[in-house]
Amino acid sequence: MFSSKLLEAHKGYTINYFYDFKKLYRIDTLDQINKTKSDVVAIDMAVNYKMKAFDNHVTLLNSEDEPNPNSANLNNIYKISRNKYYFYKYAMSTLLTVVSLYDIFDYKQLTDEQKLVLWAIDSSYLGFYQPYERDQFAHKKYREFLELEELASVLYTYQKSDFIEVIQEYKLNEKICIDQDGYLKTGIALDKLQSLFSCFNLDFSLPSQQFTMSHEFSQTAGKQAYLVDNDFLNKCFSHAFTGQRWLSYTMI
Repeated sequence: MFSSKLLEAHKGYTINYFYDFKKLYRIDTLDQINKTKSDVVAIDMAVNYKMKAFDNHVTLLNSEDEPNPNSANLNNIYKISRNKYYFYKYAMSTLLTVVSLYDIFDYKQLTDEQKLVLWAIDSSYLGFYQPYERDQFAHKKYREFLELEELASVLYTYQKSDFIEVIQEYKLNEKICIDQDGYLKTGIALDKLQSLFSCFNLDFSLPSQQFTMSHEFSQTAGKQAYLVDNDFLNKCFSHAFTGQRWLSYTMI
């Protein structure tokens, strides 16, 4: 949600589709627009078919496999795969990739509360506090690569429990879904986010247009990772190794 709003403000993107792993929805009036696959950018989705995307999931079975070349995904760039380097994966949010890529914020101008929220989304703070050296190493590596050290100042001055409180206050773990009438709804405290980031002219409201289902996927499931090969992955609309031993996928 946050990533979409930043891209809306800085790249002129608009939210025209919604994907919930079972169905793909689009805004009713989209038929009036000449849209092609090249016009669509998936946000926080590990899509195939060379679709454009901003993503943070592990998608490769083997490091030598060819990733989606149109996906801005650090795990693809570093060849992180299910079979190699999995525990050194980029485990932070798509949001922070977008923030870094487009230099959206002057980190020195952000309040601690704003920084806490940015790190709390998708639990991007977590690797910093993990007891395992490999997790700490990976977190540091990607902070430095994305030039987030100024933003990371709050990681050194606050505790893990502070981020949990922020998640609860802004209800950041709440889902976004389509209601029975075809409108997006969420339990995320969008009004509080709007107030917190008001100086950046961001609009956190959900689209007011009605959505219609455009495709229902034949299979949405999980599978033991050792049971899949690249032939299977190439048939998926989206897939991600959500654990070294587990694949989540959607099949057209």
